[in-house]
Amino acid sequence: MTRALLMCAGAASLCFSLTLRSDDILLKNGDVLEGKVDDKATADANRGKPQGNWILIYHDEAGKRQTVQYDEVKHIARKKPSWEVRAENIGWYQKEVSKVKDNFASQNAFARRCKQKSLDEEATKHFRRAYELKKEESKDKEMDAQTHIDMAKWCDKAGLPEEERQEYKAAFELKKKELTKEATTVKAYTDLAGWCKKAELEEEAIQCYEEILMIDPTHAVSRKAIDDLKSSIQYKLKSMIADYERATRGWKITVAIEDDADAKFLEEWKQKMVNLSQFVFECTEGQFFMTEIRIEDQSSNGRIIVEKGKKDWAGMNQAQASGVLAYCTRSGSPRWEVHCPGKTWESVLCHEMFHGVFGLLDEYYQNPQCPCIMRSAPNPQKLCNPETHLGGGRQKEPCWDTIKRRYKDVVSPNPKWKFTKTGIPGRGRAEEVDGVLDFNGITVEKAPEPKVIIQDN
Repeated sequence: MTRALLMCAGAASLCFSLTLRSDDILLKNGDVLEGKVDDKATADANRGKPQGNWILIYHDEAGKRQTVQYDEVKHIARKKPSWEVRAENIGWYQKEVSKVKDNFASQNAFARRCKQKSLDEEATKHFRRAYELKKEESKDKEMDAQTHIDMAKWCDKAGLPEEERQEYKAAFELKKKELTKEATTVKAYTDLAGWCKKAELEEEAIQCYEEILMIDPTHAVSRKAIDDLKSSIQYKLKSMIADYERATRGWKITVAIEDDADAKFLEEWKQKMVNLSQFVFECTEGQFFMTEIRIEDQSSNGRIIVEKGKKDWAGMNQAQASGVLAYCTRSGSPRWEVHCPGKTWESVLCHEMFHGVFGLLDEYYQNPQCPCIMRSAPNPQKLCNPETHLGGGRQKEPCWDTIKRRYKDVVSPNPKWKFTKTGIPGRGRAEEVDGVLDFNGITVEKAPEPKVIIQDN
């Protein structure tokens, strides 16, 4: 049953229960504190005090007593804190894992249950075991290319990228083998090369075009296709993507939509997240972007959560940009989450993500506001530095200084980055500023296109 902290206006007092509750404490400035409100201690501390001097007492994850002025509190969402939920989920796992049968169906189903409980490492372990069992089942069978393709698609949904690639490679070898059984033609190899490109098998696509040149050395289309593949940003930037992921600067972001979403809404969020990756790339002078985005409806398991009943909302009172109705929990910690309505701007998402990833604070509690992404919306597509930072707000130092302390290899100004367009006021879109990055001799004009996986439940 939902219980609320009641304001008894006539008596000018608070009605507290005597239990220790679990809460997200949403402050009027947009921050969210996670902990357990101690109602008894709060009631005792406020007894006899005028209402304007009330404090709220809560305990954080370490059990340490914390206080906040009660008139700074906007709303209290009663729930178990994340660390208790995780402890319960781990307890569930330890109890249930011994009951799981060692076959594909059981391991696959259990992995999905782990995923729903945010036990990502455990889920990957059981997805991988399910994959191994599936391979064992089929080792004595002659698998066709389509079977490998179907398995690759399953690996994609299970979050097993290496296994996914192995299955696509196996499918390619079988498709190529089929071609050698008959008189091969330019068209046959062209079709196979096209399939390879869709499966992100660039090296294999190049092989197909080389086979065409063996048949017809004058085939200019294939020669150009090889040149295009080898010179393409996606082909060249594979090492860049790997480098960024190793440095935890290439992010894998999950979006959970708590409602049932239709195809149009999911596609809108796909484009929104691609735009967001580019927004982040430009804002950080080419030093952060997203490599993978997973979007799932009817779920609450995500880094970005579109809250239930708010698909068609943009901000406060459901109006476009009149207060954003977006906030970040557990700012600056590995467990950060962004909660938002369905029509949130990319710039607002970037602002909230920077709370979570970098631990940046808001820069709109001053006049004038800081010319930075951390000001209020509409916010510019840039971060403040020692020359542009305006003090007087909650972010005491330039945002770039905070980021550089968290990521030792990040610099600003980035000597490998050249702005080609600046100074355009923020309107929530990704094209406000523009720049190019020099990465190992490659000129990168846009962030590599992230891999987008949509799960429509």
